[in-house]
Amino acid sequence: MDKANKKPINLTPHDIAVFSSRSPSAPSTPACSTIFKRGSFVARLISEDQIEFTELSNIIGVPVFSRPVYTHATGLPEDKTTNIIVSMIVAKYLISGSGKWKGMVFAPDSGPKSVVRNEDGRVIGVSRLICYQCPQ
Repeated sequence: MDKANKKPINLTPHDIAVFSSRSPSAPSTPACSTIFKRGSFVARLISEDQIEFTELSNIIGVPVFSRPVYTHATGLPEDKTTNIIVSMIVAKYLISGSGKWKGMVFAPDSGPKSVVRNEDGRVIGVSRLICYQCPQ
């Protein structure tokens, strides 16, 4: 089976609901077509120690630190050809050359055109995934 035919595993800390159509019984309510259950592991990035900008922290009144410099990812399958769903920041790291991932890398599209909210405004899913590393 080629890698494009393998369903990705979810390495985020929560289930991902993908809504791709509207419910016929309630047209204003999206119908969930797929739920990617969260797996046993969560992909995370590890960074070098960040530096606090003490003077700036004192001026603003909250701690302010340098941006993180990521050194490696954790919580990934040993098989680097596995198709995975991860957070956007992990996806960007894995395709940057630092991560050296060989499988397809997806992330939920949580942008304003894709996010799906309930009547209270809470995010309940997305309408699509973004493929950061796909077969050509």
